[in-house]
Amino acid sequence: MPTMPPACPGGCNSDGHVTIEEIVLMVTIALDLRSRDPCPVADRNGDGSVTVEEVILAASKALAGC
Repeated sequence: MPTMPPACPGGCNSDGHVTIEEIVLMVTIALDLRSRDPCPVADRNGDGSVTVEEVILAASKALAGC
């Protein structure tokens, strides 16, 4: 059974919120400076990489109070 993406994209610790630290972590993953291990949900579409679009989505959700 596939897992459902978190309600707050980019919420690495599944607490229902996206923090600046999580967004920065997503950027370092997108730049291939870190593995996805500390934040597998950053790869929203499951294609094996974190894209700028996924980072922007997380930032937008954070600004909206997610």
